[in-house]
Amino acid sequence: MGACIGLAGLIVAGWSGWMSWRALRHQERDAVVMAGLLARAVFQAESRARTAAR
Repeated sequence: MGACIGLAGLIVAGWSGWMSWRALRHQERDAVVMAGLLARAVFQAESRARTAAR
């Protein structure tokens, strides 16, 4: 029973590590680019909200 729990923990830890590695590989490193993407997303969301409120 303990081996099954240990194996399940190992699988979850491996999957978590793999997802973390993927996220670090694909993250934006330039703060200016990230700020631009955020500004664009906020602008689009606010535009949709204003259109829906009319």
